Amino acid sequence: MASDDTSDVARKYQRLGGGYDKVSALLDRTAVSRMRAQLVARATGDVLEVAVGTGANLRHYPPGVRLTGLDVAAKALRAASRRAGTLAVEWTPVSGDAARLPLADASVDTVVCTLAGCTFPSPDRAFAEIRRVLRPHGQALFLEHVRSASVAGRVVLRAVTPLTRAALGCHPDRDTVPAIAGAGFTIEVLDRAVGGLFLSIRATPTT
Repeated sequence: MASDDTSDVARKYQRLGGGYDKVSALLDRTAVSRMRAQLVARATGDVLEVAVGTGANLRHYPPGVRLTGLDVAAKALRAASRRAGTLAVEWTPVSGDAARLPLADASVDTVVCTLAGCTFPSPDRAFAEIRRVLRPHGQALFLEHVRSASVAGRVVLRAVTPLTRAALGCHPDRDTVPAIAGAGFTIEVLDRAVGGLFLSIRATPTT
């Protein structure tokens, strides 16, 4: 099976446009809404949100953060900027790829990434880049859907992956938590939902 590339993922989300908000709204009818709000509220200082999309997380940031929002889809980034303009958020939009973050080493206090690790064409490179831009005492906050712990669940996820990949660039059968840890992070699972398929994670640089 050929792998996705960044331009292919960008095209998918350009076509999806505001449809992503509809997908996000469906998830937010579940415990994922609570997980998202509680996770993003932990952000502090200079913050980078990777794959910010249309800005679904913006309303959850605490006062005082300085937020850079990065995305590969220009249409989504414009929507996020419009949303940021209605909120009291110090906001800088950046067009870019998670595997080649246009930020200096050790330049941010918090990286936020929600429901996006499944779409990265090169997840190991993306997580390594997140590690690179974090300050030594920084944190990365992830909300991800993860590989099922059950054999039956993994079979189902493998079956639907061609459909979700074609529509959204989403690989629901990825083993995301070990991939984050392998980039040089210590993992703390904060919350679980939907039978353990969704996790919120605080990852700190391993010393």
